[in-house]
Amino acid sequence: MYLNQILELVQLSFQITTQDHLQKWPLEISITTCLHGLSAFFQTVRILFTTLHSLVHKLQG
Repeated sequence: MYLNQILELVQLSFQITTQDHLQKWPLEISITTCLHGLSAFFQTVRILFTTLHSLVHKLQG
């Protein structure tokens, strides 16, 4: 439940920054910005899953 909300938030903020950069900068800069955004997004997802994983282990025993 919470994970979906967090992912939606991340996706929304990523879309906003991408649109913002597309308006201001040439395509090359937008592409690198998108790549940086994607790597940050996947890092966030990885951290979330690691946190959830440890929480599940704590709950199990």
